[in-house]
Amino acid sequence: MDTIEPGDVTGPGAPEREPRRFYWGWALLSILFAAWIGYALTGYFSPGESKEKDFTQERVAIRLTGVYLAALRKSGQTEAIEKVEEQYGKSLAEIRKNLFEERGAQAGAAEIVLVIDALENRPPDPQALEKLAASKDTDERMFGEAFQPGLEKTRAQELSRKLDADFFERLAGAQALEEGGLVERSSRRFGLVDRVSDPETYIPVVAVMLAAPAIVVVGLVVLALGVVFHLSKAFKPLGTPLGEISALDADRLALRVALALLCFAIVPPMVVAFFPPGTRGSFSTFTGMLVVFGAIVFMLRIPLVGVADPWPKLVGRVRPAWQLVGLGVLGFLANLPIVILLAVGSSQLLKNLPAPSHPVTEILGRGGAFGTIGLYLLVSLTAPLIEETMFRGMLFPALGRFMKPVAAGLLTGLLFASVHPQGPILWASLAAVGCMACYLTYMTGSLVPALVMHSVHNAAIVTLALALAG
Repeated sequence: MDTIEPGDVTGPGAPEREPRRFYWGWALLSILFAAWIGYALTGYFSPGESKEKDFTQERVAIRLTGVYLAALRKSGQTEAIEKVEEQYGKSLAEIRKNLFEERGAQAGAAEIVLVIDALENRPPDPQALEKLAASKDTDERMFGEAFQPGLEKTRAQELSRKLDADFFERLAGAQALEEGGLVERSSRRFGLVDRVSDPETYIPVVAVMLAAPAIVVVGLVVLALGVVFHLSKAFKPLGTPLGEISALDADRLALRVALALLCFAIVPPMVVAFFPPGTRGSFSTFTGMLVVFGAIVFMLRIPLVGVADPWPKLVGRVRPAWQLVGLGVLGFLANLPIVILLAVGSSQLLKNLPAPSHPVTEILGRGGAFGTIGLYLLVSLTAPLIEETMFRGMLFPALGRFMKPVAAGLLTGLLFASVHPQGPILWASLAAVGCMACYLTYMTGSLVPALVMHSVHNAAIVTLALALAG
């Protein structure tokens, strides 16, 4: 008969030894998150002298009220016109005052100052003209040239044809025609807006102004019903698609998230570099992101610690599809009021910080229909696929192994927000998107609702931006 010496755990009947955990996956993931957040914050607070600031908010404010004023003038609502003209004048004066010191350093500020001067029938600002004339960007030089007094007629016609990408360029093109003497100069205040505002221009703006409040109201109703439904405990949470996992499983998922982050950081710039400089934009970025997603799906099939995690395993159940898709749409609607409230609140509390910006704003409206299609594919297909796979498919269940679902969802949402380039002002609202995605995933046992919610959210943001940017 065999004897077992004290301390011997290898003999017959000995308990099965648990696999040894590895913590370096978590360490690598922590280092990558810290580096990514630090890099994003550095770029946010110190963009560098050569980097152009984002003036989207000012441009949208000028266009939104200007087009609305033009629509009122066409309808002949005299009393309303006077009020809007007064408000518009005050708004333009405030914007010009805030950008006046930057007009010699930032091309975007110079363009806005020139447009405001033209709207107010004032001579163009010399320093703004000088800044744009010295620009290396052809479009910026043409924009500034459109405001130069005494333009030749042929050049004015050429500029009017070429400057047609958005509302601001159309204003510049209309001003070029006036400077070239091809049309009679309008003596009416803000008359330049009337020249470039037609139904094709102001219908999207009016549609957004009418639809947005209605969608928010619907969102509030869905949110209230969702809270009541949740508190009633009529629906038992199904947990994450991976179900109960071990500590070793969590370690493996942490390592996979770290590898996916590395892929996400390295691959897109390499893919975009293969495109000729003049063709780089939304479609090239979409291609890069598609390659990233393919690489992540391939990586998930490679066993780590002897275990593979194929993508369908992370997604979980996909039926009934209509129900899961519907829950994603409802999740978007319910989350919309929360996102807006947090965005407005943060912008007021952190108003001294730089305005939020995103690289996507630099390619809005570029490349025509082809570029717009690429933009939608980028933000509503590849971005949700990659981010939901990383954050809700792997990180959320990994953190959930060591903390309660609410804490894991909050931490996942905050990390999701902090790696985005928009900056701290939008962290709260982005975290709300991430937390809603975690909630949908945990309640349904599927990644599908989170994917749909994320996709609809991004598509709505881009649609709004395109409608307001003109």
